[in-house]
Amino acid sequence: MFKKSYLNRDESGNSMRVLVVNTVPYVLNGISSMIMNYYQVLKKDISFDFVINAYIDAGIESKIDDSSEVYILPNRKKKTLQYIKELRKIAEGKYYDVIHIHGNSALMSIELFAVKNCKNTVIITHNHNTKSEYPLLDKLLRSYFQNNVSYAFAASRESGAWLYGNYPFKVIENGLDMDSLQYSADNRKEIRRKYQIGDETLLLNIGRYNFQKNKKFVIDSFREYLQFDASAKLMMIGEGSGRKEIEEYVKELRMNQSVIFVYKTNNIEKYYSAADIFTFPTKWEALGMVIVEAQVAGLPSLIGNTVPMVTEVSDRSFYFDISDEKKWAQKLYQIKKMKIDHESQYDVRMDQFNIKNNAQELKKIYEQMCLEKVKANSKQ
Repeated sequence: MFKKSYLNRDESGNSMRVLVVNTVPYVLNGISSMIMNYYQVLKKDISFDFVINAYIDAGIESKIDDSSEVYILPNRKKKTLQYIKELRKIAEGKYYDVIHIHGNSALMSIELFAVKNCKNTVIITHNHNTKSEYPLLDKLLRSYFQNNVSYAFAASRESGAWLYGNYPFKVIENGLDMDSLQYSADNRKEIRRKYQIGDETLLLNIGRYNFQKNKKFVIDSFREYLQFDASAKLMMIGEGSGRKEIEEYVKELRMNQSVIFVYKTNNIEKYYSAADIFTFPTKWEALGMVIVEAQVAGLPSLIGNTVPMVTEVSDRSFYFDISDEKKWAQKLYQIKKMKIDHESQYDVRMDQFNIKNNAQELKKIYEQMCLEKVKANSKQ
């Protein structure tokens, strides 16, 4: 039976229906944060359902309204065929105007294959990275991906060019709730009291424990930094398969008293206020929204020069080479000695990441794509 677009459905409650497919773990990470930031603004106008790859953090799930379906599927890496079968059943069983697939590489071919029969649906692939953790698989799937991609989104020009090549794509800027990220002296006191931090310098690092995020470098450079500022603390927020390895490494270096591990939080803005410097020597990024968040919160930030300069939204960001831990530590100490005022300061460059504006822009893009799809189907 032909299933109608929201543009010509007659039943009540005819809002647009969007199925969001998150191919990465639904925990504290850039993709999941972006999805939730847009959802919180657009949920009053658009009906969202969510496909989860194996696991969703309870704190994130609690922010999804009961009106949305949350489908937790088998692990797409370990049980790929079962994952495809269940995703296909969901996509074909309930009409969606848009299926929005978020991922990092041509491995999104898995999802494209699963939903290939949804001919009346706008199918979007949204790339968030400039390298793959599985380069061989990415290379093998490139041909299928590029032959089957329809509507293409990217987190940045760099990530779009890397995955789509000459195929046209739209850059969808991430969106942040600027008000919630503002510096708060009360939040600073709360977090420092919780972790028994006095007036010591607190360095902050956020991100998953994987090769890309360069966690060993974070530890090694902090070890060097302690030579300049012996009482300093490093707080690392994130999850991931490499976490245990880094914990053991910290123990081997006898830095347990100086490094604080925080595995998950639903109040990340409080930690930006608590910190003094943000350290982020990532190996690569398509964008890196935590960098923007830190600057909006007024936090001086030392960032790997591997990151696109579009993330420079204040005069408190410093981009630096990640080849030498000692030089990185020296740069951190230089920033500390600058005694930069931590109060949040508005910069016009931040406007491009304002969620209120960006969410409405995404809604318009969805609507335009749905209109194009309806017109194309009417000609067949």
